[in-house]
Amino acid sequence: MEINWLGHSSISINSRDIILITDPFDTSDGEFFNSPNANIVTVSNNDLKHSSTSGVKGSPKIISGPGEYEIKHFYITGIGTGTQSEDNPQNEALNTIYSIRVEGLVICHIGNLKQKLTPAQFDQIGKPQILILPIPDETSFNSSNLQEVI
Repeated sequence: MEINWLGHSSISINSRDIILITDPFDTSDGEFFNSPNANIVTVSNNDLKHSSTSGVKGSPKIISGPGEYEIKHFYITGIGTGTQSEDNPQNEALNTIYSIRVEGLVICHIGNLKQKLTPAQFDQIGKPQILILPIPDETSFNSSNLQEVI
């Protein structure tokens, strides 16, 4: 298995020549997104920094929301969370955390989490071996809140 960072919140996971890409992002602001051909794409929320699937090469299966998915040898669980924050309590957009089981490992991609997880959400995530978290900035969870996720 090979895991590569593609920029922003996007990573690629290549397992036995099947490629999963998380959160492909819009490049209209000058950022560069070099997408490999993908078989599977996960979208954590509708923000263009997480959902620009038009830039992905190939004809991937798009996963965008909570649920259980089995594609090839990837077993994916989407766990729904809100994107409300203290600064924007009215925002009810959905963020999806993806727990991805492949090759005996569990990789958890947090997406654009902006609120604390509930005990039930922690139970759904389980204990992944690899945890993909955003680097805190003005639009994401702060580092002390991320420590609780870890």
